Amino acid sequence: MIVIADTTPANYLVLIQQADLLPRLFGQVLIPPAVFDELKDPETPALVRTWLAKAPSWLQVKPLHSQPDPELDYLDEGEREAITLADVLRRSGADSIPFGRGHSTEETMTITLDIRVTLHHNSRSQTLHRLGKK
Repeated sequence: MIVIADTTPANYLVLIQQADLLPRLFGQVLIPPAVFDELKDPETPALVRTWLAKAPSWLQVKPLHSQPDPELDYLDEGEREAITLADVLRRSGADSIPFGRGHSTEETMTITLDIRVTLHHNSRSQTLHRLGKK
């Protein structure tokens, strides 16, 4: 199975040193160019930028050959491109699942994964991020 990752889950999984969960759960991980650019942005944590500079072979940047649907303009560029990539792969018959927030348009329905990443430190739990259902 192929997973299309948005910036947020990839970012947080790298920060908690659990990025290797993605290939174990899904196999191949694709990101669109906008997600790659967001992950290498100077404001992204150094740990993530360093990881991306030596990205594992299971992470592939997949260029888009079509423009995102204008109805998705309320989303950031990475989310728009991830949804567009998921739609292109779905139409081609690929076995893929988007990894990020869920959105739907008239022609496309992406799947929402509700994930809670919790860091346990000194017997205290701190939720780092939760992807909400929409």
